Amino acid sequence: MAIILRWTPGHGGIHENKRVDEEAKQATSSESSPVCLLPKACRGAISVSRSAVCKSHLQMTKGKATEFLVKSLRYMWLTQVDASMPSSRFRKTTQDLLCAQASLLIQLRTGHVPLQKHFTE
Repeated sequence: MAIILRWTPGHGGIHENKRVDEEAKQATSSESSPVCLLPKACRGAISVSRSAVCKSHLQMTKGKATEFLVKSLRYMWLTQVDASMPSSRFRKTTQDLLCAQASLLIQLRTGHVPLQKHFTE
């Protein structure tokens, strides 16, 4: 199948162009089409992409979490654990650790580990 493109300066000399312009103006100036004239797919509520909604919600949630974290008093300590905070890098790095191991790692990196050095001094 061949596609042929023809350039026409300003749509001059095309008698159908005037009718198309009138229809376009009418479509944009009036309220909306009567429901009975719409195709069946356009009559109900417009469907929304579930993945797009999930992605949008995730982005909003991450943004709020980041904002909350940066305002938190523990933000400075967390950046010592992972300078890229807030990010998913730390989660990916520690995902194979047991919860107790990840907790101990954070305690060590932030200086909040209960060591016995306090009792020997």
